[in-house]
Amino acid sequence: MKNYPLLFEVKRIEGDIEQEGEIRFYYELTINNKCLGDHLVFDKHVMPTNAYIELIYAAFVVHFDVHELQLYDVRIHQPIIGHAGVTLPLILQLKEINDGKLRFIIQSDQTGKNSNKVIHLRGFVLFDESMNVTPALGPSKQNLIKRLNQQEISQFFHQIKWQGIYEGHLHELHFYEDNAEGKIIIENELFGCIDQLLSGAFITAMGYGVFCESSKFSKGEDQNIAFLPYTIDQVFLHQSSEMGLFVCRSKVNQLEKSGITLDVEVVHAATNQVYIQIFGLRLQAISASKLLNHLSATNAATHQILNQNDSATDVAIIGMACRFPGAKNLAEFWENLKEGVDSVEEIKEERWGNFDWYDPDPAHEGTSYSKWGGFIEEVDKFDPLFFNIAPKEAKIMDPQQRLFLEESWKALEDAGINPKELQQMKVGVFIGAGTGDYLQLMQALGGGMDGEAFMGTSQGILAGRISYYLNLRGPAISIDTACSSSLVALDRAYQSMVAGEIEVAIVGGVSLLHTPIGHIWTSRVRMPSKEGRCKTFDDSADGIVSSEGVGVIILKKKELAEWDKDRIYAIIKGSGINQDGKTNGITAPSGRSQSELQQVVYDKYQISPATINYVEAHGTGTKLGDPIEVDALIASFGQFTQRQSYCALGSVKTNIGHTGFAAGIASVIKVVLMLNNQKLVPSLHYHTINKEIDLKNSPFYINTKLKNWKSKKNKLRRAAINSFGFSGTNAHVVLEEYEAK
Repeated sequence: MKNYPLLFEVKRIEGDIEQEGEIRFYYELTINNKCLGDHLVFDKHVMPTNAYIELIYAAFVVHFDVHELQLYDVRIHQPIIGHAGVTLPLILQLKEINDGKLRFIIQSDQTGKNSNKVIHLRGFVLFDESMNVTPALGPSKQNLIKRLNQQEISQFFHQIKWQGIYEGHLHELHFYEDNAEGKIIIENELFGCIDQLLSGAFITAMGYGVFCESSKFSKGEDQNIAFLPYTIDQVFLHQSSEMGLFVCRSKVNQLEKSGITLDVEVVHAATNQVYIQIFGLRLQAISASKLLNHLSATNAATHQILNQNDSATDVAIIGMACRFPGAKNLAEFWENLKEGVDSVEEIKEERWGNFDWYDPDPAHEGTSYSKWGGFIEEVDKFDPLFFNIAPKEAKIMDPQQRLFLEESWKALEDAGINPKELQQMKVGVFIGAGTGDYLQLMQALGGGMDGEAFMGTSQGILAGRISYYLNLRGPAISIDTACSSSLVALDRAYQSMVAGEIEVAIVGGVSLLHTPIGHIWTSRVRMPSKEGRCKTFDDSADGIVSSEGVGVIILKKKELAEWDKDRIYAIIKGSGINQDGKTNGITAPSGRSQSELQQVVYDKYQISPATINYVEAHGTGTKLGDPIEVDALIASFGQFTQRQSYCALGSVKTNIGHTGFAAGIASVIKVVLMLNNQKLVPSLHYHTINKEIDLKNSPFYINTKLKNWKSKKNKLRRAAINSFGFSGTNAHVVLEEYEAK
């Protein structure tokens, strides 16, 4: 194998992918390196994006003998700037995450002591010599608008200068209405030729960005604006030893004043063989002052996104919003929790009309024996124009859709996220929700036959509303596993994030009671409490209290949240879901399945239950469900620890009732608030332990008072959240308080 013309000389190599799952390449970078010395932005020596990518490719060619490579979710964090006489240690780290996927990070070590690392580029890599890549961008069939020769190309860029090794990479550049073509001529046999092809691809794309900005927005002559690469969805690289003419094609996907998204492809003119494909290349408009301030920050920034002690499975909760019975927001919810407020109330006549649906006799057909519930105020209030929704359409929309839109927006505000930035990231939406009974209400009032009702009451559209409004491209999924829905939604978001499929997640649950039909149905199977109180773990527990609720949280990988300096509420340490299978009844919970799931989560994420100080139980307050759940917890904890009476038990259902599809997210938000305030709040309506529950010699006790949440020295507080649905689907999540570095 011929030597690859490396951009930098490798100083040393540490680690081993096969043995340790990680390898690091160390380099030294000065402005004498051609890639840095021959590329200037606003007269500063800035390392171009193609040089980062070539560095990664070179490592695979030389050290792994891999010649076809795919990078994805590439994100540029901090450009490298060179200074005369300054040597910058540079590290390329490759770390195996799962299924043969690798995470790559290019970072510099400002001090050489591994204590002041700055992240420059990160993403993921796949390599497969059998990749079948076909051309995606054909030749332009439009009329030529502008043609630049070799000399004119270098003059076309006002803010960026290519010289030395980059001069002559692109011989011609043609601009059309919605695409561009560049021409590269390779005359000497160079192994790979990746440097020329990559450089030509980026020059074509950036040149087209300047052309579009000039022609569409009349700013092309602005000397203080540059369009620079920011993120890339996917890059495919293939070794080339061919000579002759290569064609770079670039096409715009999205064009805005703030940035341009393009696809780029490099093919051999004679064979049409694809050597480079770049999809979703985002060029960000950036001013000279902003860039230079950003570059100067390199010397001071201390972003330790790659702390080797950090778990690759840690996910941060960075934003929250909610509306639950008796609470219009997070602050009110916390006040009610710590004060031990029971927000369940007798159902008001203005909610469901007269009480023809109620009869205290459980045997009475067509009625409910429960007249209690937990309700959200003003569910009929909504500002449709804020979300660009026509008032007529909004009127027919299920309020579940409207509430989830509102609380998602509030959660993003709480996270300090500019919604426009999400368009450049992979953002998923995961919500626990059911179809609801709003359509039945409309039909009872003589409506519901409009076309808008089809979308307005769709469970699938419920998740898609916020994605549509914010132009999000990640998965948007509504999940119905009954009572465990929103905790299952959290697990699905968590697993997707750990797998590297998304960068940000909007997760929540929503449940509304528009009509008494739910009360009537559940009364037929004797589920509601006659007294209208959820008495979790108590011997007098007699059933659930149905309630409304909506909650939303925002997730981001811990290292990314730290890099972005987000306010972090708590860390998700692990989660999982499973199914009961066949039990003694399709709605009957399985203690064995719950315990198996809990043990799997603890084993997989190396979590000792001895470090868990609190468990938020599903806690429906039923004679059957409570003992099964507690016995499952005792069994799973007993596999890891023999400690006794150290872990508190509680359930938010004693405060607000059973919020159905939103029950899991209500539990999560309660636990996060407790972690942040370092307080354990009381679980209500508990006096005498259920005779079927034996807590003696177990790790658990029922917490009935507001008290400080104590932790051992240098130990972070941890909590588990358990959930199960009458569908048979169980979910279990472990949260940990966040300790800022």
